[in-house]
Amino acid sequence: MLPDDVPTVWFSFGCLAVLVLSLWTVPYGHYAFTDGELIAESGRTVAMSTKLPFTVMLLLLIGAFMLAEVARGLVHIPKAKIVLSSLWLLSPFVLNWIVLRDPDFDYGRVFSTDIPIGLLFIGFGFLVLYPLTNPSIGEKGRLVAIALLMFAAFNWIAAFFGLYPMLQKVRISFLLLALAALLAPNFAADNRTRLRFISFWAGFIIVLHWLITAINSPSTLDLQGPTYLGGFSLTLFVAVLTLLLSFPLGVLLALGRTSSMPIARVLCTVYIESVRGVPLITILFFFSNILPLFLPAGMEIAELAAIVTGYTLFSAAYLAENVRGGLQSVMRGQYEAADAIGLTTSQRTGFIVIPQALRVSIPPLVGQAIGVFKETSLVAIGGSL
Repeated sequence: MLPDDVPTVWFSFGCLAVLVLSLWTVPYGHYAFTDGELIAESGRTVAMSTKLPFTVMLLLLIGAFMLAEVARGLVHIPKAKIVLSSLWLLSPFVLNWIVLRDPDFDYGRVFSTDIPIGLLFIGFGFLVLYPLTNPSIGEKGRLVAIALLMFAAFNWIAAFFGLYPMLQKVRISFLLLALAALLAPNFAADNRTRLRFISFWAGFIIVLHWLITAINSPSTLDLQGPTYLGGFSLTLFVAVLTLLLSFPLGVLLALGRTSSMPIARVLCTVYIESVRGVPLITILFFFSNILPLFLPAGMEIAELAAIVTGYTLFSAAYLAENVRGGLQSVMRGQYEAADAIGLTTSQRTGFIVIPQALRVSIPPLVGQAIGVFKETSLVAIGGSL
């Protein structure tokens, strides 16, 4: 037991500091296989390429904790939680495509094409979403959202058949704007709420277009292999990205399977049961080796993207069943109370049902997250990457 005057977090920092200090002082030795021969060099400390990053990470961890302790009494806690959660969700993408990959931006194209397109969608989003969040617009807003969705879907069909050229980020932005338009009636309230929703759209477009530009820019790294990710970083990237992408998809599948709409319920049930009946290694092999054979001429998909896509679709099916168990635990009275105060179906689901269902689903979701990390080994067994 620790003394009452020694916080657990500082005790943990002390233990980590001892471990990191041992990397600099304890002669663990250097052992490796090179060309089939074992290299054993005793009496050496850990290589600088290992101990320096761990030291920097420990110092950053302690500094971030101390900064958070100071800022706790200076910031608005609910808003700070939203900002920190958003940064946490964004961190895997930034670390992978910005920090590790080090893209070489073509600033001439950035200022002539990328920034104008981003500003165009921010302005167009304001012109579309601000009227749609007006409480008095009624069904006209849904018709506008459906028209946008049909136009966005047609853009993707046109891309598949090569009917007319369009930047991929433009197609993605049109689709996301259509989805935001469908969600707009749920944010129909006072002017402050409407502007907050549009501000979120503007920030989302800025981050999305920045990441797309970084992904499409060539890397400055001099690669000695097929990818710039090592074994450990590749495991983290595949697992974290799979969890981030499969969570919203799994929640939607769970809602669809418990829906009162027969078509949605049948489609989600068929998808979940079909995917759960196929081994993960089969899905990974299909997406990495078989899927490219079905793509149109000139269209390619990166092997890492194919692996993450297949793993996401597989993980979402299992996550949907975990969330469905949580949905079934929500009392019927919660639905009736939400209906009694005039909430729409989307508001009832987002504000009443989902929070309670996810709280109940935390234990199986944690177990699945651990399983996702463990099963990344199948990427190597399947002959991919």
